[in-house]
Amino acid sequence: MKPIIFSLLLLLQFFIGVIFAQQDGDQVTVLASGPMNLSGWSVFLLAAVVFAAGFYWQRKLSVERARTEDVRAELDVVKAELEQKTLELQQLATVDFLTGLYNRPKLEESLQSELDRAERYKLMFGVVLFDIDLFRQVNDTYGPDVGDRVLQEIAELLACNTRLTDTAGRWGGEEFIIICSETEETGLLRFAEKLRGIIESYDFPTIEKRTASFGISLFHQGDDKRAIVGRAEEALCRAKEGGRNRVELKR
Repeated sequence: MKPIIFSLLLLLQFFIGVIFAQQDGDQVTVLASGPMNLSGWSVFLLAAVVFAAGFYWQRKLSVERARTEDVRAELDVVKAELEQKTLELQQLATVDFLTGLYNRPKLEESLQSELDRAERYKLMFGVVLFDIDLFRQVNDTYGPDVGDRVLQEIAELLACNTRLTDTAGRWGGEEFIIICSETEETGLLRFAEKLRGIIESYDFPTIEKRTASFGISLFHQGDDKRAIVGRAEEALCRAKEGGRNRVELKR
C-alpha cells in the first residue's frame, strides 16, 4: 500500500502546485514542491509511472502472499501426515498386530516400571498369566483363521473386564498376561476366577466353548521380571496338571 499512497500524495502535490503556480510560458513552477521546475505534464507522467509501479508491486506482493499461504497449508498437511505415521510406527512397536493388545516388549517394559514403583513405595501388585486350554486342537480342527479369531475374542474380553490401571497383553502364542497394580492376594484371586468364568461361559464363533487355565503370582520385595513371571508360570503349570480350567496361586 505504501507505494500507492506515495503516488497519490505526489499527484495531490502536483495539483496543489498547479493551483498556486506562476505561469511562465508552458513551464509550471510548482511552488508546493520547492525549487522544482518541470512541465506540468512531466510531473503528471512521473506520478502516473510511480502510481503504476506501486500498483504492480502491490499486486505482486498479494500474489506472493497467497503463494506463501498455500505453501504453509501444504506444509501443515505434510506435518499432520508425518505425525500420523509416527503414531502408527509407535503402535507397531508396542501393540500385537493380531489382538490389538500390548505385545511382549511393551509388557516387559510395563512390568519393570511396576516392579520399580512397588519396590520404591512398598506397594503390592500381582501378575495373572493364563492360556487357552487345548488351543492346538482348535487350529488342527478348524484351521488357523478360526484360532486367530478365538485369540481376538479373548482380547476383547480382556479389554472389557480389566481396570484402566491394569496392563493386559499377549505374552506369546495363546498366552496372555495381566499386570494388576496395587492389588492384594484376595483381589487378585477374585479377578482371575471371574475372568475364568467369563471365558468358560462365552460362546466363541465356530468352536462355541473353550476354557482357560490361570497362574497367579504376587510381588515380593527384591523380585525381578523373571522371578515374578516364573512363579506365575509354575502356578499355570499346576493348573494344567490339576485338570485345566482352574486358577492356581504361587506364593
